[in-house]
Amino acid sequence: MDSAHTQDARARPPPAAQARSIVLADANAYKILNETHNSRGSSKMAATTTVFGALLVALGLSLFGLSDLPIERRYTALIPALFGAVLIVCGVVARNEKLRKHAMHAAAGVAACGGIGGLVRGIMGFFGERVNLLAAGGQIAMGVLCGVFVALCVKSFIDARKARKQAEAA
Repeated sequence: MDSAHTQDARARPPPAAQARSIVLADANAYKILNETHNSRGSSKMAATTTVFGALLVALGLSLFGLSDLPIERRYTALIPALFGAVLIVCGVVARNEKLRKHAMHAAAGVAACGGIGGLVRGIMGFFGERVNLLAAGGQIAMGVLCGVFVALCVKSFIDARKARKQAEAA
């Protein structure tokens, strides 16, 4: 064996040390990414909450305006708008770092109720004696909007938990 090859072998750390340094570098990169996610990713979810709330408000107002029912029977068309208003409030509250977790969980709970209620009532609306397509379609639209929002919340909660565990391990 020549001396140059022996010196190269001595200069390089053993494979276990190389692997450990790669893991530490990855953990530091993930920590930086995690800090970016916590500062921006969570506020993105707060903004997403506000957007979904605004969509539900627009849906409710549209259903109210398009309904051909007498005015005293039209108010149930505003149910999506009420759910949307609650989501908007949760989105605004979630901008506060200390209240974000509570506000987002509240928003997810409200949206889960809206999703289940909207889909169940919408599907039931198609099987009645008198089918009101506008009402049933609006309920299904509310259910779908709320369902998509809940799915985004669950993904965000999982990502936040993974990031927190990785930060604790580093």
